[in-house]
Amino acid sequence: IARDIILSADLVINIVDAVHLERDLFLTQQIIDTGVPVVVALNMMDESKLHGREIDLDLLSDLLGVPVVPTVATQKSGIEDLKASIAKARPGHIDPELHKRLHLLHDRVGSQGEALLILEGDPIVAERHGIEPGAEREEIYLLRRDKVNDIVTGTSGEDE
Repeated sequence: IARDIILSADLVINIVDAVHLERDLFLTQQIIDTGVPVVVALNMMDESKLHGREIDLDLLSDLLGVPVVPTVATQKSGIEDLKASIAKARPGHIDPELHKRLHLLHDRVGSQGEALLILEGDPIVAERHGIEPGAEREEIYLLRRDKVNDIVTGTSGEDE
């Protein structure tokens, strides 16, 4: 259900836990790979600082290719900035090789998100388009994991 909602969305506000950046950025990259415009609300910035983690927000935004807005939901901090950033939502950066494969398939299926699902082996979406499901789920997963690890290391200066 979440997959179908994301694929039909005009944009996604992805709430990322600043304390668990590595875990949550994996989902962020999955959403970015669908081609849906994204804004990241980097929440729990207060907790992140308590844990001694400083996050370079400009660098994170540059690496993801989408706006990143710091928030502390429990204090309603950053909410107005988040609302203002909705108009700036955009598709993010995708691995160049994956982008090439998605572009080729996109021409056949009309949606980058559905092209991604077909490459990852989704039989229902593949059948809908009369295409054999791909077998690239593990390869795409590893590309995402490597990118997220690089981003986390680069934006916070630490390994998790």
